[in-house]
Amino acid sequence: MAEHVETQLARQLHRNLRILAVLSVVFVGALAYAPMKSTYSEWRSVQEDYNTRAEAVGMAPMAIELKQIWKPEIGLTDRCPSCHVAMGDIAPLPEGGPLYGKHPEVHHDVGRMGCTLCHRGQGRATSVADAHGDVQHWEDPMLPKAHLQASCGSCHGKTAKVATLSHLERGAYLFQEHGCQACHTVDGEGGSVGPDLSGVALKGYDRAWHIRHLKSPTAVVEGSKMMSFGHISDADIDSLLTYLDTLVGARKLMQGKAIVAEQGCRGCHEIGGVGGDVGPSLTNFTRLPASEIDYKNIEGPRTRENWLHNKLNNPASLITPSKMPPFHLPPEDEEALITFLMSLRDSDLPLEAMPEETLVAQLDHRRDFAPDGDTLFSTFCSACHGDQGEGQYMDTLAMRAPGVMNLDTLAVASDEFFAYTIKQGRSNRSMPGWGVTDKGLTDDEIAVLLAHLRSARPTVPLYSQVASHTPDLRLGESIFRSDCGGCHGLDGTGTVIAPSLMNPEFLFVADDVFLYETITRGRRNTAMPSHADYDSRALAGIIGWLRSHEATPVAAGVLHDLEPIRPLEAVLPTEPVAPVELDTALTDPGAAERVAGPNAAAVDPDAAERVAGPNAAAVDPDATERSAEPNAAAVDPGAPERSAVPDAVALEAEGAAAAPVLVAAPAALFAPAPPYDMERVVTSVLGVEIQDYQANGSAVYGAVLYGSLCAGCHGETGAGGVGPGITNPDFLASASDGLLAATILLGRGGRPMRPFGPAGIAHIDERELGDLIVFLREQGAKPSETPQGRHVQGDAEAGQRSFGALCVQCHGDSGQGLLGPALNNPQFLTAATDGFLQATIARGRRGTAMRAWAGGGYGFAELEPQEINDIIAYIRSWQTQP
Repeated sequence: MAEHVETQLARQLHRNLRILAVLSVVFVGALAYAPMKSTYSEWRSVQEDYNTRAEAVGMAPMAIELKQIWKPEIGLTDRCPSCHVAMGDIAPLPEGGPLYGKHPEVHHDVGRMGCTLCHRGQGRATSVADAHGDVQHWEDPMLPKAHLQASCGSCHGKTAKVATLSHLERGAYLFQEHGCQACHTVDGEGGSVGPDLSGVALKGYDRAWHIRHLKSPTAVVEGSKMMSFGHISDADIDSLLTYLDTLVGARKLMQGKAIVAEQGCRGCHEIGGVGGDVGPSLTNFTRLPASEIDYKNIEGPRTRENWLHNKLNNPASLITPSKMPPFHLPPEDEEALITFLMSLRDSDLPLEAMPEETLVAQLDHRRDFAPDGDTLFSTFCSACHGDQGEGQYMDTLAMRAPGVMNLDTLAVASDEFFAYTIKQGRSNRSMPGWGVTDKGLTDDEIAVLLAHLRSARPTVPLYSQVASHTPDLRLGESIFRSDCGGCHGLDGTGTVIAPSLMNPEFLFVADDVFLYETITRGRRNTAMPSHADYDSRALAGIIGWLRSHEATPVAAGVLHDLEPIRPLEAVLPTEPVAPVELDTALTDPGAAERVAGPNAAAVDPDAAERVAGPNAAAVDPDATERSAEPNAAAVDPGAPERSAVPDAVALEAEGAAAAPVLVAAPAALFAPAPPYDMERVVTSVLGVEIQDYQANGSAVYGAVLYGSLCAGCHGETGAGGVGPGITNPDFLASASDGLLAATILLGRGGRPMRPFGPAGIAHIDERELGDLIVFLREQGAKPSETPQGRHVQGDAEAGQRSFGALCVQCHGDSGQGLLGPALNNPQFLTAATDGFLQATIARGRRGTAMRAWAGGGYGFAELEPQEINDIIAYIRSWQTQP
């Protein structure tokens, strides 16, 4: 047994000795090879060749040795000068090329910044393959020459605010067109009379200063040789400065960044902390480990830039399924885009070595895209909604993005609708909420974006142009029956969707400008769209046709010579208006001294002791026994012998035609039918002509009046109930104080809107009129996060049957969306008022599969107004479902 163990140990020892002998030979060989490797290394051959060339031209030779740039303060060790000898302290050779020639001029010191910060690769390597990063698992191979400017973006990517490619090209064209390059150098080209502008965006500049300098150089720089460019339009100056914003000495990089904006990449991808989340984040894209990049299906070399080429042109070949559409760009644009994408990485420099302007941009979270509306739309919206907002079907997402700049969409969608949709997005869709995340848009950017959407609307003819026409009544009737009859009725007498336009009181109080502004402006969040696409002749025809139905029509074909009342901006607040607090009546210094109106009992305990007006029944038990309001005799000699407003029996005895009743209400509440002197009724209260009346009063008192007299029909906030919305900003923008006062005083004959003038059961005086109108204007000026509108009355079960027959093919059986957008979406149902839905169903969307369904609309007569309301009631039922 012992002998066996000894034999095994002897064999093991012998084996170890043989291994040691082999290792000794290898070690000795390695020691012998080391000096040989140095002797035959690539860098030594390059340096020897340099010496040969230098001797031929009479220059001093260099010492043969490893050379390096060492900057410990920025963590840099680059041995690149061992081959690229002139990058260090060795004199360059004439026509020496990349090895022996001088480094091209750049915007920083090569000796200070080294090589790999810009070129990437392995700075400490001593062989070509290793130094260039052409080795397995190295994450930073040297950048190809075509994409070398990608490194500029690592340090300066946040500095330049870039617009779309078309804006950039426009600015570059203007720079050439106005001869700027004759005096200024840009990227090595141009004159030297003025300063070099190649890196002006790196230094940061005062945009306002440049605008003043362009318009009047000598006023800014004493003795300036620059000519004045005050004749250039503001738009062209903006384009020029947008171009200057991109001058960082890396033209291809900026071109690629502009393409990202033009193609809408940020709509799906977050870049630098801003963008969507449909696709992966592209921030630090080139820091992505090589092991996470799948080269299996790409054609050509397995490089990051070729992977991007395949990804851009055939995304589905790399990722299946892919939500990304293919981009077939011109070769030059694709190369620039790849350059920008390869720049997406944090800089290797420590903070203390970063350029000051870049640090400021990062600390301020500065946006790196231009703030104009066109750039914002292209950057965040165009990838889905189309370059011009026309909408498009997205094959890769299996959905259709709506046309947000479709004229019919703009005609019915309010700013509140768009703002809420942009901010909140659409759940379970590819529309992110741009206002609910730090990666989204600011309120100011959303406001600019809204203005850009509105810029697609046609230019409305001036009223003076409309009034210059002799109205073509046949044309007006034809347009009315086609475009308006579906909601207002083919004869204009009104439906459950829209009011009668044939009402004598309405035609009396509504002047031509009010009609013009209502037609062209529309009423936001209601069924009344804007008809900004009508030309002046069409508008004159419609207004003239409506006027022809007055009890005493104006001279045939003559429009009133009036001017528009006020622009919309004149009645909207520049700052949010604080809500009216009823308690402030107690702090109103003038309240106690005012001669209270008859409805003031709610805020004035002594009102019951005052000489009661016709509404005093609420505070005076004897009021119901009093005779008619004394002023009624002034306009109706028979008034003392009967009540101020005839009841239904009296009307019938006088032969008045009964108007259709839309809501259940006592017949005595309906306004009387003319004829009577409406102008005399109104002026007897106002004391002035309607057009001269200016309301003056307290919104606090007006709030009390509104609550007791108006809220039951028009809703608590005036957004609408069984009656229309009377705090609608578009309505108030078009309606003068006189129109509002006359409407309140006269009511609407044959309609639920009773008169509150001398002929009414409830009478308010001029002071109370002022209070009420001031309250309405203040209420209408209040901002709202969500669109406000009246709610329709409909049969949801009947609407479900109609929806199943007519809508499911595009919108899905439960409104989930197919070829058409999803309707059963909480954000959409919050943003869309019933009026928006009415207008959309009735009017449709020209240029899309959504046809007009209202009777008379574009030749189709499919749905009656009540059927439209039934469908809306069914759509609304989704909001109450679990």
